[in-house]
Amino acid sequence: MTESVMMALGDLRFSIKTAAYDSFRRHISFRWVAGDRLGNYESLQFAGFKNDTVNLKGIIYPEKTGKRGLEYIEEIKKEGARGEPLLLVDGLGNSHGKWVILNIDESKSSFLKDGLTKKIEFDLAIKKYEL
Repeated sequence: MTESVMMALGDLRFSIKTAAYDSFRRHISFRWVAGDRLGNYESLQFAGFKNDTVNLKGIIYPEKTGKRGLEYIEEIKKEGARGEPLLLVDGLGNSHGKWVILNIDESKSSFLKDGLTKKIEFDLAIKKYEL
C-alpha cells in the first residue's frame, strides 16, 4: 500500500510519514496604483496581481515517522538553498505551477534524555513563481 501524499513541492512530499501539515494559509493580493489629484481623493488604478504566498504549518513526531521525519526539515532547507522554483502539486494531482521556498521556521520540544526531540513544529512559507 502506498502512502497518501497531501502535497508535493518538487521532490518534497508532505505526508503522515514525513511532515504532515495541519494548517494551510494562502495570501492573495492585488496591486493598485494611486494617482494624486489636486483637491480631491487620490485615484486608484488596478495594476495587476502580486505573487500568492502560502504558509504550511505542521508537527512532526519523530517517534512515529522514524528517521525520515526527523530529517525532513533538513531536506526542506537543502531544497530551499538550491534556489530553484519547484512544482507544487496537491494530493489530488492538480498542478499549481512553480513556487519558491521563502523560509522555514522550526521549533523542537519534548526531548529525550539523549537530546533527541519528540516533537518538531514547522512553518514553511512559499511564494508563487512567475516569469
